[in-house]
Formats: sequence, structure tokens, C-alpha cells
Amino acid sequence: MAANTLFDEVLESLVAEGGKVEKRHLNVVLERDVRGRELSLSLKISDSKRPLFLLVFECGPGEYAELRQKQRLKIEFNSFPVKLAGLLKECRAESHREPRLEVWVEEVDDGVTKQFSILEPNEFKTLRHLSLHVKEAEPVDVDLHVKGIVDRLTREAAEAGNIADQEKRKRAESADEIRKLQNELVESKRASSEEVARLQDKIEKLENSQHETEELRKHVQGSQKQLSEALKTLEKERTESEKLSSEAKTSRQRELAATEKLQFLERASKDGDKMASHIGALLESSAAERARLESANAELTSKLVKCEEQLKFAESAKVATSFQVEKLEVALAEKEALVASMSSLREKYKVLQKQFDEREALAEQSTELTNRLQEADHLISSQKKTILNNHEVIKWLNQQLNALAVQSNSKSNPQPADTPNQPD
Repeated sequence: MAANTLFDEVLESLVAEGGKVEKRHLNVVLERDVRGRELSLSLKISDSKRPLFLLVFECGPGEYAELRQKQRLKIEFNSFPVKLAGLLKECRAESHREPRLEVWVEEVDDGVTKQFSILEPNEFKTLRHLSLHVKEAEPVDVDLHVKGIVDRLTREAAEAGNIADQEKRKRAESADEIRKLQNELVESKRASSEEVARLQDKIEKLENSQHETEELRKHVQGSQKQLSEALKTLEKERTESEKLSSEAKTSRQRELAATEKLQFLERASKDGDKMASHIGALLESSAAERARLESANAELTSKLVKCEEQLKFAESAKVATSFQVEKLEVALAEKEALVASMSSLREKYKVLQKQFDEREALAEQSTELTNRLQEADHLISSQKKTILNNHEVIKWLNQQLNALAVQSNSKSNPQPADTPNQPD
């Protein structure tokens, strides 16, 4: 049956050696095993900073009976391993027990055995819950222990090397990512600058177009005003023309009436000379009236010609105004298109500004990543130093192992005494 590990942790302990007491961090391993039909308990105490420091305690039912009698323990052997593991857990630095239990390792008078104790200090006195006589491990066990440490350090060195390689790969990938982000940031800034310049140019053109459109509108309004005035003048001239036409018609009717009178008088002249003077007067009056009518007719003709010229001018002004109105409508349509384009460009500008902000955030992340890479470099350097130190420790441990192996061989195989040579 495999051993059952009940406790395997590093505890802050007080070690008394050579009349001095110092704090050490000891690795305490408590295992429960079944050998045959009997339950056995094994306790191992080691120090990671002192590879040759290894204390062991083994206990079966017989040994525990003696221990129970000497220290007046109340529990049975079957419950002892679990209870001992509970006491060790209360020796942890993060234990909530007040006061916290302490681990002591002290020398015994024989110089070979040491005493492993669990104490409870309080204001009145220090209570000793348990004391176990532990002994130094056999050279073979120390050899296995040191080999285990060497294997562990070798694995840790390999893992540290793998971590260093991974950090280097991550650093290279991060550097590539940083360069990529920097290139994208530069390209984005350039594109954003060009887009901003293009937008500003379009905005300036739009403002100039708005100014020209406003001037064109004012000009069209002035032309419309002139056209209205010309139409009013034309209407007035047309009224006067109609009045002159009416007067000319009345004058023609008078001329016809005078002509009829003249014909009548001519016919009546045959009746006598008495009517001669009267007829002469009527003729003179008729001639004067005819001259006046001819003058009025000439004036009316001149006014008609002038009215026709003004009408032609009004029609040409109306055509020009219509063209200007069409031009104004086209300009207004272009203005509306420019306004819509400007709105779209503003939206694009907002998008570009957002992208620029995101690029700035990426730049900050790049800076943070660079700092993390520097920290990783520092960690790799520290791990390299640790690996070198581990190699030195492994070298020293190998030397100690070789020395222990030589010492063990010398103890197990003593050299025979020299014997005299046998005669031939």
C-alpha cells in the first residue's frame, strides 16, 4: 500500500544548535503507511538551504505506546497521525489560532539525537504539546534526499530555461506586434492628416460657394426688382398708348366729319358765293385741325415705337432673369449637395477622430507592453542568475555526494591489514 501524505509544508521553525537559536524555514513531511498489517508513521524534517540537513522519525504501535506513557498522551495510535497533522497545521504563519503554535528543533545531550517539539507560548508559561526524538538520517537516505534535491533543482533549472525561452519568444512576438502597431499608428496618422486636409479644403470651397450663391441671390433679387419696375413702366406706357390711340381715333372721326362738311360745302358752293368766305374759314379750321392731328399721330407713333423697344427690353430682361433663376436653382441644388457632403465628411471626420483616439490607446498599450518586456528582461536575468546559482549548488552537492559515497564505501569495506609475503 502506498504511503499517505498527511502534511507536506514549509514551517517557520526555531532551531537551537551550538548554543545559538535561529529561525529557519524547515520542510516538514508527515506520512502514514501500512507495513504488513501494522500502521506506521514517518516524519521527515529538511532544510532547502542545507541539503545535508535531514532528520527522520519513525513510529509504530510499540514506539507510540512508550511515547504515550512518557508524555501522558490521551489518544490512541490510530488517531495520532491525524492529530499530529492538525497540530502542524496550527503552526502555519497564516494560522488563525491565538497564540500560534511554534516548532522547535533542539539538540539532545547525546549529540546524535535531536528533539522536535510543538510548543504553545502564552503569558504564563510555554506549554509543550508534543516532543519527538528525531535522528539524523542514514547516509543512504541522505544520498537519496540530496539526489532528490538535485533532480528538483535540475527540473527547476530546465523549467526556468523553458520560461526564459518562452519569455524570449513572447518578447520577440511583442516586439513585432509593437512595430506593427507603430507602423499602423503612423499610417493612420498620415491618412487622418490627409483626410483632415481634404475635409478642410472642401469646407473652404463650400464656404466660398455659399458666398457666391448669396451674391447671386442678391443680384437676382435686384434683377427681379428692375423687371418689376420695367413692367410697371411698360403698363403705364401701354395705358398712354391706348389713350393716344383713342384720341387718334377721335381725330380721324373729326377729320372724316370735316371732310364730309367740306364735300357738303363744295356742293353748296355752287349755290352761291355767300358761302365762300364761310367755307374758306371752315377749310382753314379743317387744315389746322388736320395739322394738329398729324402732329398727334406722329407723337403717338414715336411713343408706340418707344413702347415696343421697352417691351423688347423687358422681354430680354425677363429671359435673362429666367436664366439667372435657373442658375440660382442649380447653385442651390449644388449647395444642398455640398451641405449633405459636408455632413457626410463630418461623420467621416468623427470616425477618423475615433480611430485616432484608438490608435493613441494602442500606443499607450504599446508603451505598457514595452515596460512589461523590460520587466520580463529583468526576470529572465534574475532567473539566469538563479540557474547559475543552482548549477553551483548542484556541483557542490555532487561533490558532497561523492564524498559521502567514498565515506560510505570506506565504512562498509574496511581495508585489510598488510600481510607478510609468503615464501616461494
